[in-house]
Formats: sequence, C-alpha cells, structure tokens
Amino acid sequence: MPRLAASLTELQVRKARPRDKPYFLSDGNGLVLWISPAGLKAWRVRYRLPDGSRPAPATVGHYPEMSLTEARVKAVEVQRDAKHGKTTAGLRKARQEIDAATDSRLVAETELRAEIEHASFRFVSGRWMAEKRLTWATETYRKARLVLDSYLVPELGSLDMRRLETKDVRPVLVGMVQETPQLARKARQYLGSIVDHAINEGLRSDESRLRLDRILPAYRSGHMPAVTDNDGRLGEVMRAIHAHPSDGSVDVLVRRREGVFIRGDGYSAVVFRSRGGPDRVFSNSVGVGLA
Repeated sequence: MPRLAASLTELQVRKARPRDKPYFLSDGNGLVLWISPAGLKAWRVRYRLPDGSRPAPATVGHYPEMSLTEARVKAVEVQRDAKHGKTTAGLRKARQEIDAATDSRLVAETELRAEIEHASFRFVSGRWMAEKRLTWATETYRKARLVLDSYLVPELGSLDMRRLETKDVRPVLVGMVQETPQLARKARQYLGSIVDHAINEGLRSDESRLRLDRILPAYRSGHMPAVTDNDGRLGEVMRAIHAHPSDGSVDVLVRRREGVFIRGDGYSAVVFRSRGGPDRVFSNSVGVGLA
C-alpha cells in the first residue's frame, strides 16, 4: 500500500520558507500547501472526476487568510462536488475568486520588488553616477566607474540603502586597502557621497550617514627622494639615462633644487644655476663645459 502522508501542523505551515523553486507540503487526502519562490502560500486540492480522470489541482485559498483547518474543510467540499459531477461549476467560481486574489498578490509582490530594487545600492549608485557625470571630468568618471564596478557593486549591490550600515561596508573597504590603498580611499569617499544621495532621495534620514572616517589606516604620503644626494654621481646617472632608448628629441626635463637636467639628441647635461658664481655643467658630450 502507498505510504500515507503525515498531516501538517499549523506550526509547519507557518514556518514553511520559500526556496529557489516552487515546492509543496502534503497534508494528505489530496490537500497540499504550495509555496512559491516569492513566499506565496496556496492551498491546492487534488480530486478525481466521475470518469476517473484527474484534472490539475484546484487552488482553494491562501495562507494565512485560510487556515489549515479551513483548507481541510474546503478540500472535502471540492472532492465531494467532483465525485457528484459538480466540479466544473463549483470550481470555476472558486478559481475566479482565487485568480483575482492571486493577481492582486502578484501585483503587490511586483511593486514590492520594484521598491526594493529602487532602493538597492546598485540602483542608487547608478543614479548617483548619472548625476555626477554631468559635472565630472572624463577621467574622474572613469575612476569612479572602476571602483563601483570592480569593488563596491559586486559586494554591496543587492543591499537596501534604507538599511545600509557601517558594518556592511567596512569589510569591503578593509579588503580594498590591502590590495589598492589609493582606490580604497576613493571608495570611502564615493560611499559617503552615495549615502548622501540616498538621503536626498528620501531613502534615509538626515542623521543616518555612515561612520567611515576611522575604517582605513592613517595614510602618510612621505617624502619623494632625490635622484642622488651625491653631485659627484650625476654624470653616472646622466649616462645611464642617456643609454636608455630615446626618440631623438629632448624628452626628459627634471628640476632638482637649482639644477636642470637635460637629455637630447646626442648629448646629456645637468646645469646647476649658481646664485653667486658661474653655472656648473655636467655632460657626457664633447664641447660642453662650464657655461
């Protein structure tokens, strides 16, 4: 004999969660609870017509509007009507009522999904970028696009800007600072501006800015060292640069303190402008000496 399905409990029905695909829970005697990926729960009844055929299950109500007990009573009525040939008339009216309720629910679910999508980080940041593009230089826009597409949107895109908190963005910024500190600081700047945009759109309250100031470590730009601190090695530096492939025109001009370094076609020279005495010239070319 086929194994009978265990009856459902009200707790099982209430706690049934949506999955990636629709599924159903059986209560026995032809009654099942159908659950959609969107979380819609519908009572469906399997029945048999007088000729022995089994049409598609009839939807007789939705949970929680129709309780488990009420659904069991309705299932018995549908099966009784089907047995006496009243299925067509009885179920047509029930289906029309259920279809109307289903349509209303689907509209409500669609509107809810659109509202969530509108408030998501992906769409809010997209509107922020569209607004900034009107005033930003091309390179500024390109850098912001890179940070959003490569780092922020993949990690935060589905989050609701109405509920976004500092703890949500901190792991992203901390991860970025290990890989690219400069872009991490740009990302922090962009995040603050995107949150301000959400506030201006009415998605967040005025006092709901994120605390981003202390997420990243302190940054020191440091001092860029000179090419050499020993003037006696300038000729060596100059010859090394001269040996580098060139297009034959003056292509390097580097100011170092009072000096000017020049490289050109066939010669290289460093000229130091003296405040009190003659200019000093270091060169690897014949005929170039003190000016």
